[in-house]
Amino acid sequence: MTVSALLAGCGGGVYLTVPIGGYPEGPPSVVMSPLPSFVEPRGVLTLGAGATSPYAIEDVAFYRIDGRFSTFLGADSFPPYQLSTGIPVDGRPTVAYFAEVRDAAGRVAQSQVVTSTVVY
Repeated sequence: MTVSALLAGCGGGVYLTVPIGGYPEGPPSVVMSPLPSFVEPRGVLTLGAGATSPYAIEDVAFYRIDGRFSTFLGADSFPPYQLSTGIPVDGRPTVAYFAEVRDAAGRVAQSQVVTSTVVY
C-alpha cells in the first residue's frame, strides 16, 4: 500500500509515492567466525563470516590487514560465506582479517577484526 502526494504549481505537478511503513530498516551486518589461536606460516586458513540484511546480500568480501593498508583477498556471493587464504611468510607476529558485506541496496558494513598468532 502506498500514499501519494501531489505538489502542483503553474499547471505542472510533482508526484511522490512512499510505501506505507517505509523501507526495510536496519543496516546490513557481518560477523567473522573465530580463527584458531595459532597458525603456521605457509599454512592455509579458511575465513568465514555470517551476514544479514533486510535486502539481499550481494557479497561478502574478505580482507587481510597489512600494516596501515587492507588487502582484498576475495569475495563470496553465496552462503556460507568463506574464503581460503595462505598465511604470509614475512615475519609478522600476528595475522588480522575482517569482512565487508554489501547488500542489494548498496549499503556496506564491516565486521570486527579477528586475529591469530603466527608461530614460527
